[in-house]
Amino acid sequence: MKLLFLIFPMILVGCVTSSTPEGEALPVLGNPARAAAWGTPSVSKTPDGYQMVYQNPANRKEQITIIGSRNLTYGLSYPPNIKGQKTVGGKTVKTSTPQVWQKVQIVGKNAYFYQSHEAMDGRNARYKTLGEELTDPRGVFGYYAVDAEGSNNQVRGWISELRFSR
Repeated sequence: MKLLFLIFPMILVGCVTSSTPEGEALPVLGNPARAAAWGTPSVSKTPDGYQMVYQNPANRKEQITIIGSRNLTYGLSYPPNIKGQKTVGGKTVKTSTPQVWQKVQIVGKNAYFYQSHEAMDGRNARYKTLGEELTDPRGVFGYYAVDAEGSNNQVRGWISELRFSR
């Protein structure tokens, strides 16, 4: 029984720190529909993957950022309150509104997202997904997170359009 207590934590650590197999390229998750509508995204290399940003040239307040990583990304137990501000009696006060998880499909897998900020100061509302492990058609996986600015329905649609490049 003591041996089980010693081995089980090591098994959990192995599961949590797994990554794309060595020698395999990190699968690129992108949004071909946004590329067709908005143009080629800007892509930058990160130490463990990439960051891809699509921005609507007709409305700079609409954008979607995809972060691909070989390493496990963050997760949350519950969605944080929506941060914002409003004017009360001529004074600006910060707001913090409770919310529930929202669900959307990314390449056939349920993904959860939440609103991180209210629309303010010339910016749209901002939404974020939890970090998700996704597997491409070859069976190679990576970890992905999305950060987007737009309306709730826009962001839901943009996230559901994500695909692995061939």
